[in-house]
Amino acid sequence: MRLKKYTLLVFFSIASSIVHAQATKINNDPAEQFKTAKAYFQNNAFSLAYPVFKNLQQPENGATLMDATIKEQIKFYIIVCELQLKNTSAVNKAIEFVSLENNVALVQMMSFYL
Repeated sequence: MRLKKYTLLVFFSIASSIVHAQATKINNDPAEQFKTAKAYFQNNAFSLAYPVFKNLQQPENGATLMDATIKEQIKFYIIVCELQLKNTSAVNKAIEFVSLENNVALVQMMSFYL
């Protein structure tokens, strides 16, 4: 009887360590995360958008799969979120963004937020 209990315990321990859940598309698709973060931003939910944009900027989270335009937009959104959340270093980042970036539309929008 005791052996049966230990056998079941070992079996369930091994079975639970082998089972993995499959991630949904929204959790592992950088394009979908970008759309979600952009929707937060457009609804003025900067505190919700900021961590998603920061996460997208990390190479292990799909930043290497995105083109330069999307990366530039992510950088823009991160700086604007920081400005809206009253981050002290955001003003310097915004000024640097305006002086270095080539995308006229993003530069003009950043100037607006400054």
